[in-house]
Amino acid sequence: AIYLMNPDTCAAERIAVPRLPSAVAVSPSGAEVAVGHDGLVSIVDLTRGDVRAAIGIPAPATELAYDDAGRVLVFSRALAAIPTQLLVVDPAAGTVTPAGALDGGGHLRATPDGASVFWTDDDQTSTDATARVVVGRSPLMDASAATPPSCPDLFPTDDGRRLVTACGTVLDSSADHEPSAAGLAHPLVRVRL
Repeated sequence: AIYLMNPDTCAAERIAVPRLPSAVAVSPSGAEVAVGHDGLVSIVDLTRGDVRAAIGIPAPATELAYDDAGRVLVFSRALAAIPTQLLVVDPAAGTVTPAGALDGGGHLRATPDGASVFWTDDDQTSTDATARVVVGRSPLMDASAATPPSCPDLFPTDDGRRLVTACGTVLDSSADHEPSAAGLAHPLVRVRL
């Protein structure tokens, strides 16, 4: 089950899902959430409070992100340097499409509006060349110039204009230019589908 908590009253609503949850992503509209499971992605309608779709996938869904087209990007975390397939789930069509391999040690994050989806790499030595070609991504930061400690995770701000790394580095992520800041410790890539 997942629980929806009202921040004003702290009341929680329980919503049953088909399997043990491993990840959750809120849609850009805020009307639904995607719930990741082992071999399954559930789409929960927040107005009705129930699962409106359950779509089978060939891997555990440990990281999820909505894009601005309403698709759910699914990533299965593994060990660094182990290629893991990025999947694109279209809830409306019920389809699952492979989009290329990523280093299994990374994290998948999206801005709240879904317009930008980011992936960070835990392993500085991974070039992830195959995924760049398959998914059409390009690196945004040069890791060789990095100086702070390892900061493999990042979190978009609510307005989507900045990214904050796990170490507190703030990156400008405006639509006018690629994210920029001195000293990001790992490669940062924007997923372009």
